[in-house]
Amino acid sequence: DGSPATLNHARGLAAGRCERPTACAATSPTSGCRPAQRPRAIIADFGGDTPLKVGLFNAIPYGLGVIAMVLVARHSDRTGERRWHVAIPLFVGAVAMLGAGLTLQHPVISFCFFIIVGIAAMTTLGNFWPRPTRLLAGTAAASGIAVINSFGNIGGFVGPYAFGWLVDLTGGRNTAGLIFLSVSLLVGGIIAASIRAGAHDS
Repeated sequence: DGSPATLNHARGLAAGRCERPTACAATSPTSGCRPAQRPRAIIADFGGDTPLKVGLFNAIPYGLGVIAMVLVARHSDRTGERRWHVAIPLFVGAVAMLGAGLTLQHPVISFCFFIIVGIAAMTTLGNFWPRPTRLLAGTAAASGIAVINSFGNIGGFVGPYAFGWLVDLTGGRNTAGLIFLSVSLLVGGIIAASIRAGAHDS
């Protein structure tokens, strides 16, 4: 049903779904997760000076992310554990995002961190969505998933604006915005780890 407890569980899961923060402000509220969209200037620094090269560089995190997503999801299915399979990639993404922000003066190193962010973000997807159905049942699952998507869309709207505002506030430096996104991923990981949605979530 749509009881407050149901909505509280849904809100908690939604808050834990913090892979929405992106590596740059080039996303929209409805475009989903864009962790692998690199700031064009970073790619240009090591040869991504054409649309084709930018596209190829951007494909790297997605290609590796698909492989990682399948492997991690298979491990999660074998063990029946979901909570840490969601939380740990978010923690890894938070550390990598921070690393990317602190190494922007070294484009290759920074891009490698961005690749890890992309892989970590994609890895959470397959293991996040089974959790609402473990925690909620019947009509509660439908309303809960709606709440979760609402929170995700809000995050997709607020995140890029907050990123851009911090960049402007610090004189055009991307570091502050990336630190903000790192903290967002960290908070998401903490919340995801704190919500138990089944007997195996230990």
